[in-house]
Amino acid sequence: SAGDGHVYHDNSNWDTVHDATTGTSASYTATTFQAGTGKATSTNYRIYRNFIPFDTSSLPDGATITDVKLKVYVSSKLNNDNDGDDWLTVVQGTQPSTTALTTADYDLAGSINTPTEGIDTGERKDITSVSTSAYLTINLNSTGRGWVNKTGSTKLALREGHDVVDSAFTGTSGQYNSITSRSSEYTGTTSDPILEVTYTIALQDLNYTYDANGNLKTKTYNKEYSICNMALGTGTGPSYIVVVFDNNMPFYLCLLFYPYLP
Repeated sequence: SAGDGHVYHDNSNWDTVHDATTGTSASYTATTFQAGTGKATSTNYRIYRNFIPFDTSSLPDGATITDVKLKVYVSSKLNNDNDGDDWLTVVQGTQPSTTALTTADYDLAGSINTPTEGIDTGERKDITSVSTSAYLTINLNSTGRGWVNKTGSTKLALREGHDVVDSAFTGTSGQYNSITSRSSEYTGTTSDPILEVTYTIALQDLNYTYDANGNLKTKTYNKEYSICNMALGTGTGPSYIVVVFDNNMPFYLCLLFYPYLP
């Protein structure tokens, strides 16, 4: 398992559900996961917090990250409390494991109250406008881009607006504001969660040094920049590498490949 999934908490009191430090149930092996708030029964509130880790250790150490997009494939949604707080945002996960979730991870999707968001407020995704059977793309801001870990795992999480602003969901049994997305456990890789990272790396112009007989002695490079894109799935997914070819002139190429992530 790639460790993507959700943790939820149930209780008859909204504040108890919202402020809990442990969840009622954790799921990380199912083919879908949820982010949202609602009523599990006529008396019990439920909050789902969605955790999505990515192995970003293959990014070059010297990469300067310029753009990051989180993409999740939304299979279904509910929007029963359409009051203006029915939106989704990205926060930073701090769960200790990237391969499993436990109920103890419930309060590790950003801070419990007023979590720092990795997107601008204008990028919050109103559930009304979210399309199903399609990828939802969320553009991270400078804060979110700063969460990308070039030497390990990048841990992102999704939370719904009522959860973020701590405003009780209004509805009846079985009603929610939520999206259900496909996890890395879903058959195939065409609907895996994706983290798309665009970055620049410092390369160099080609300079030659020759000996007295005209034989090439050394080749050095002066600083230049090349832009590449890396799309990382939580399971087996596409990513990109930079290849530099030397044929009297530097040439930059991004190659697509599919690494196996056990």
